[in-house]
Amino acid sequence: MTDEYKVPVVFNDGKGPFTRIPNPATLYDPRDPSRDIAPQTYTWDTVVTARTPVNNKQASLKEITTLIDRAEDFFAKSRKVYDLVALISGMPVHLRTNSPHLANFWGLNWYLGDSKAVEARLGKSFITIRAAIDPSKTLTNLADRAALKPTASAYFCPENRQVVFLNTDYYGQCKSWALGAAGVGLADFKIHSCHGACVEIDGAGVVIIAPTGTGKSTYTNWLARYGKINSDDWVYIQKDGNTYVANPSERQIYVRSNSVQDNPENGDDLSRVNSDPVMRQQFEIFERNPAENVPIINSRRMYNKVPNSRVMINPAEISPMCYRTPVNLVILLRRDDVSPYMKELSTQEVVEVLRKGEFMVQAGATINPEEIGTIKAESWYNPYLLAPDDKFEAERFAALKDEGKAKYLIFNTSSIYGKQGPGGKTNLGELIERTGKIMLDHVSEYTGKRYY
Repeated sequence: MTDEYKVPVVFNDGKGPFTRIPNPATLYDPRDPSRDIAPQTYTWDTVVTARTPVNNKQASLKEITTLIDRAEDFFAKSRKVYDLVALISGMPVHLRTNSPHLANFWGLNWYLGDSKAVEARLGKSFITIRAAIDPSKTLTNLADRAALKPTASAYFCPENRQVVFLNTDYYGQCKSWALGAAGVGLADFKIHSCHGACVEIDGAGVVIIAPTGTGKSTYTNWLARYGKINSDDWVYIQKDGNTYVANPSERQIYVRSNSVQDNPENGDDLSRVNSDPVMRQQFEIFERNPAENVPIINSRRMYNKVPNSRVMINPAEISPMCYRTPVNLVILLRRDDVSPYMKELSTQEVVEVLRKGEFMVQAGATINPEEIGTIKAESWYNPYLLAPDDKFEAERFAALKDEGKAKYLIFNTSSIYGKQGPGGKTNLGELIERTGKIMLDHVSEYTGKRYY
């Protein structure tokens, strides 16, 4: 707790920010929660590896009350229940779960607060996520896991801002809905939730907003070589005087592992990891941190085997961290076979592109293989907005340009814009390098420096 992060003040009751508490020092073994497990040996296969088959963001008060009762019944029959409160950009969000895996990743991921202190200040009605798995099923048993899969479901009630997950322990959706639920509360204070990342380079802030699977983490990590990381997946933007600033919510980051190309059956092996310094750095970081849906084959992790496998890492292992970053450049990403490579956008174009939210579905963004490659729409490039308000979103994105004087660019990260290497295979490394340098050219307009 010696870092520079300060919990923002949200509630104007004169009591200041909530007090942080220490994060857990150890991880429960999901197979046997009575013992601890070392981060470098931790990997857990979740019931589903993407969004749940049922996602109801408009549950009625009556329906959510029934679901809460069902979740609490599961908890009552469970050997152990975990309760942790995250302070998400100052907004408390309580996780109550019988999944040791969710408890582990939640405890690592967020800046935590004291649940009793939060309850004493806000009462018992603050945002709670109940993530309950049927305790009659054993998740180490393949038949039980298969039986649970079609029943995995997620619910949000806009009336009381409560969330219930049933029979899913996939952390990605739990984390994203936590951010979305916090965002509903933070919007009351004109704090804008964006499905995006943020990097600061010599005092200039770059925010990258993109659908899942289009390269947000890739370009965040690339740009971070020249600066500091603020956020990797979700950023909260608010006005501070005449400036708009970005704040992180997460203490650690939950990153895709498939950037490490290490599958021998695909013609790749660890010699490729060793030959690429960036990939080697990522590989070494991944090897010492806990993973989700990363399979073990021949006694070693295979990071590129499962499309939506993840690793929870400390961003300080990639670059220094920063907080309260000014927003100067906003980069939108999409990945399809028809859009132009790059374009600077006017305010009207920004709002139109984001309102439509068109993107091509990538592997890992769906549990339905038939959807991969199809064009879908997620307004504001954010599938995790739990109570979308188009007027609020349009106003906030427009204000970044009109009031904050930020520049908007959009890139298409599709391999169709990459150069062909030996054997006709697209050189994705060259495409990333070329695109990253163009982003840096625009950063130079704010810093007056050249970076390559």
